[in-house]
Amino acid sequence: MPQSRRRFCMYKVLVPLVNNNEDTYTLSRWLVKDGQQVAADDLIASVESTKATVELAADQAGIVHQAVAQGAAVAFGDVAAYIFADEAERAAFLAQGQPAAPQAATSCTITKAARELMDQHGIAEAQVLALGKKIVTKADVEPLIGAQDAQPAGGIALSKRQIGIGEVVSRSYHSIPRAFLAMKVYVDAALAALAELSASSDCMIGLTELLVQQVALLQPQFPLLYGGLAEPGRFLPAEGAHVGVTMDGGRGLFIPVVRDAAARSLPEIADTLMDFRIKALRNSFQPEDLAGGAVTISLNVEPDTLFVLPIILPDQAAMLSLGAEQEELYLAEGGAVARRRFVTLGLAYDHRVINGYEAAQWMKALKAQVEQARLADVGAAQ
Repeated sequence: MPQSRRRFCMYKVLVPLVNNNEDTYTLSRWLVKDGQQVAADDLIASVESTKATVELAADQAGIVHQAVAQGAAVAFGDVAAYIFADEAERAAFLAQGQPAAPQAATSCTITKAARELMDQHGIAEAQVLALGKKIVTKADVEPLIGAQDAQPAGGIALSKRQIGIGEVVSRSYHSIPRAFLAMKVYVDAALAALAELSASSDCMIGLTELLVQQVALLQPQFPLLYGGLAEPGRFLPAEGAHVGVTMDGGRGLFIPVVRDAAARSLPEIADTLMDFRIKALRNSFQPEDLAGGAVTISLNVEPDTLFVLPIILPDQAAMLSLGAEQEELYLAEGGAVARRRFVTLGLAYDHRVINGYEAAQWMKALKAQVEQARLADVGAAQ
């Protein structure tokens, strides 16, 4: 009779959900050696998506057995490693015909800064391996940039992050029947009130912060703009008024989420967005910063930008765009010519969920809230 297979005393380290909009990630680096003893909560590996890096930790002490090669593609729920109670358990596991640790795709260690520079300039890993170094740093990659740029043909290689962004945009365009509505919003009263609030709260509060709050406050009145289609014919409402905001600090596009924005004061929202801006510059977002958005605001405030037609994220039903502040002349009371400031808000919405009338009513309500803002209204969430 065949012998029954032994059960082992081991723990699986699984790949977490890093990004809702990507199917695969990269196990970018092992932080411990195969067969190394680790303590509970020790960090053992890094997993990267186009928008975030997450580190895997050992939930219990033991011997690490790597199940995935460094540089390999992984998906949510994959086994990245096993942790055995002791070396004897690991040896028995291997002796029973279980796979040995896979060989890493590289024989050298590439530092995080070096890998980021490689991604930014499209430097292939094979070029780095050809250097013959055990540890590759940013300084080692920099000379390759000039050689890459000097090549006469082949175009410019896109970074992994940009490729990932392109995949999300393509999916949105191909799968979501989008409609668009733009509306002019006058902002003199709101800007004056926000300037007073900024001075009294000792932080910079602008139209972005106001929009995050006011968009969130409209959720109870217009629930179909907050959430997305779970399947054809079934809408899944968002769990809360969580508002995403696009940010690009030169390291790629990120969409961090201000959670429960309707319950936050404007100074609190300003502090959260400032923290997000710093993370965008440092490329230090965590998965929880980018998850759970109910609706998104796309910031397009470069001077003279009138409006932008935004995409709709695959798990949402709408995205609002904010254009740059503009000025126009108008006839004031008494016939005098005066100046006033305005912005253009643009709403892209999923026509499978939202019709033109609902979109227009939502935009009119948002316009009224912004235009009628006074210091008493914008100081705290209602």
